[in-house]
Amino acid sequence: MYRRRDRIYWEVKLGRKDGKVSLAANVKSLPSQTDVITETLKVFAKFGLNTEDFFALLGAHTIGTASCKLITDRINSIDRSFIVLNFNPLFLVMLQQACPIGCDGSRRVALDTGSELVFDTSIFKNILNGSAVLNIDQSLLNIPTIYRLLQEFLTFERFNTIFVRPMNRMSEIEVKTGLNGEIRRNCSRVN
Repeated sequence: MYRRRDRIYWEVKLGRKDGKVSLAANVKSLPSQTDVITETLKVFAKFGLNTEDFFALLGAHTIGTASCKLITDRINSIDRSFIVLNFNPLFLVMLQQACPIGCDGSRRVALDTGSELVFDTSIFKNILNGSAVLNIDQSLLNIPTIYRLLQEFLTFERFNTIFVRPMNRMSEIEVKTGLNGEIRRNCSRVN
């Protein structure tokens, strides 16, 4: 791994076979963002990833968006049962305005407010101040060992160092062999 201009780079193994069809319905090995953290950690452990690896991978939420349909139940719960206690009330109001009850579920909100286009550690700051969009991110505060990692991962160097390890491991999960799949000339489409 090396770093240049606040960007993270690492060597990627070439020659992995990809499937010829890519459907979300076929992905059964990855947990949902609504799953309980302890169960999610068990899923990752099956692939040889530990708590620190899992946490580092969630740091990728510093870039991207979520659809309102993924968070509407959590932020607009009438009995507030879905609203976690460590949710920043001002941030909750902002999300409720962005994704009001009855809105088009395909509406998007940034996962990392303030720097959603930059790969940085601000998602960890958001979690610490109760401003995480996804429940799985905000629920990290409920695990004492994770809280310590949140503090550590505020340092860009520490986060980047750890992030590379699970990214490499993920590339070795469920690799296709034999006649299954193909090595793509362009990774974004089948040959």
